[in-house]
Amino acid sequence: EGTYEIELWGASGKTTNLLSDTGLGAYTFGQIDLKANNELYVYVGEAGNVTSTNYDQNTFNGGGQATLYDEVFDPTKYGRGGGATDIRLVNGSWNSFESLKSRIMVAGGGASSTIDDTTTGAHAGGLTSYLGGGSANATKATQTSGYKFGIGGPGGYSGAGGGYYGGVSSTTTPYDNTAGGSSYISGHNGSIAISKNSTETNVVATSDSKHYSGLIFENTKMIDGAGYQWTTTVGNKVGQIQPDGSTADGHLGNGYARITYVFNPNSSQIDASNLGYSSQFTSCTDVDCALNELKDKLS
Repeated sequence: EGTYEIELWGASGKTTNLLSDTGLGAYTFGQIDLKANNELYVYVGEAGNVTSTNYDQNTFNGGGQATLYDEVFDPTKYGRGGGATDIRLVNGSWNSFESLKSRIMVAGGGASSTIDDTTTGAHAGGLTSYLGGGSANATKATQTSGYKFGIGGPGGYSGAGGGYYGGVSSTTTPYDNTAGGSSYISGHNGSIAISKNSTETNVVATSDSKHYSGLIFENTKMIDGAGYQWTTTVGNKVGQIQPDGSTADGHLGNGYARITYVFNPNSSQIDASNLGYSSQFTSCTDVDCALNELKDKLS
């Protein structure tokens, strides 16, 4: 029981050509108060790696597959979309709708790059994702639309990214275009939650950002795969902090999740190291006293 910080990084797609860049994964952050009986399930997206036996399969957690196949398999031509990384309240297979419906935070996955030398993969979005540079039609994922809720669409050679909604790739030409997946945070201004009564064939958007479970994040951050921060709209380019502490525009490779314990409101003692300070507070017997002591030390 207490307050936790949750950080998620979506997976990237695969680069299908040495001269083109893959779509990078998004980053989401928030603080949440949890009770002892709250159970969370972490689903970490798989990057869009490809072999002659898996090119036509989704990556774990929603990255789209490639659908065209040459007589001689050439791994430089194919790329699957990156899977999203998310937090769920219902356990199950990654593509179970009841499990997908329970997601309270999602960091979208990037799409694979196209076969065309001059084009790039599509980055995962904040509220809305990016398109790649191919010549064929593709569709961005948003808070209310995409290929499917939680699943990126298939492409000719390049699959779309998974996400809150997955992106839509074109399948009519080898030089297809593609799209990343979108992200979502319960309580983030601009996110759009779905109704508890939603079904796989009838996903109902609400007018609220808060998940129907009532679990809500505070102090949220949402940074897309191109490094831009989102509130209700896209803002400035700030870059993402990566799991190893470095900074980049977006996340490359498999997804990642980090959960950090911050504070237990029922404890009679505060460990200041959880708040980024080194000293222990041992002279207080209640939380209010400890908080006042912390304020005195910082003043």
